[in-house]
Amino acid sequence: MKKFFLNLQFIFKPSYWTMIDEYSEGVVELINNLLDRFEFTDITDFTAKLGTATIWVANAPYGSMVFYTDDKFKELRPSRLTIKKGLKKLRKAKKIASIKRELEFKQKVKESLVTYGAS
Repeated sequence: MKKFFLNLQFIFKPSYWTMIDEYSEGVVELINNLLDRFEFTDITDFTAKLGTATIWVANAPYGSMVFYTDDKFKELRPSRLTIKKGLKKLRKAKKIASIKRELEFKQKVKESLVTYGAS
């Protein structure tokens, strides 16, 4: 019953109305398992690593959160709810990566100021 009410939200989100690939409960289980166990790494504009799997993250939401390199699951997608969950986790990972890059940059600037200031 909870799942039913959670899925009602997509009535009000037109971007989720049309999906490219065919729905597969097996893919839902696999993606949810990966989302629960791993964080996104090696994020690009098109793909991201989730554990050892490469996930297509472009074309959100209608074509994202599908396996990119696995022919076994080609043209199969998870549920809209799983896609939303994955995109939320991806946004969080991107934000963390951005903050880390900013902190590293600030640290390098600080180090260079100390180095040149000491000369």
